[in-house]
Amino acid sequence: MSDEVQQMVTLRHSAEQRGNYEPFGRVQWFRTDHGMIYFPADSQTGEGCGPDLASALMPGPEIPRGDSHVHDVYPDRDILIVLGAWEGLPALRVNTSKPCPKCRHLCDVCKGERKKLCELCGGRTWIPGPWLPCPGPGCVRDGGGFATGKINPAGCATCGSTGQVPEQVPCEMCEATGKQVCTRCKGTGKYSTGRVNGAIDWDVSPKCKACDGTTYQGKWVRQDVKKFRNAILDKFDVLGPITQFAIRDPRSLRTRMFDVGADAAGDFLVLLAARSTQHRKAYLVGGVVREREMRNGAA
Repeated sequence: MSDEVQQMVTLRHSAEQRGNYEPFGRVQWFRTDHGMIYFPADSQTGEGCGPDLASALMPGPEIPRGDSHVHDVYPDRDILIVLGAWEGLPALRVNTSKPCPKCRHLCDVCKGERKKLCELCGGRTWIPGPWLPCPGPGCVRDGGGFATGKINPAGCATCGSTGQVPEQVPCEMCEATGKQVCTRCKGTGKYSTGRVNGAIDWDVSPKCKACDGTTYQGKWVRQDVKKFRNAILDKFDVLGPITQFAIRDPRSLRTRMFDVGADAAGDFLVLLAARSTQHRKAYLVGGVVREREMRNGAA
């Protein structure tokens, strides 16, 4: 590790130890040149699992100006500190399209019958086609074969005195039966609620452990640190460069998004993540961070 990087790490570690920082927010994701690093919300608590960040004031660097005795002194700037222990990259839930079999509940649309009224024809078995002359008695095209050519002056119940009716085209969606496979339960008569034993009191019942509340079969897949690794620096994986990131603001509870550019030394933001489970620390070094936008919900 170079002296410059070691100094950056020491400054951040010292600021954290002294408590000389301001809370900044909890990381939701990093966008790197090698893809997205996600820190999803915990399925049980709803809180994000990303590391907490803080900001601290760091003295600006001195850059030589050709003459070794003359330097440009850059102003002080805020740096980001990764608080607490580094737990590594979290696993992500990868679901299939198959519903979870452990939290099934009677379908509230078809009531378990597996079919419902056709969404296209509304149960009529046909849909309107081209307009045709009315075949009602005494109307434009008399059903008995006598064509008057005029709307029934006494009023026509068939066309409502409009003189025309739509052709009844058999509905293709339900094959002219008026019923279609229930889209809620996909024709099974039950649907997965994501709650234990198929409960529907979502605010009270705990999440189904089999699907982790997602309602689908799947598994947890750990994010591969090798995918995001840009280099190995002593005991650290260098993850990045980081070009954007989002945090959950602890005060407003809103999502804040940031763009990252090169700093005065031409370095971009990277995450130094400890490779050893004994060290368990991470540091954000390099780059210049600029806020892009703030959102009400999650990014």
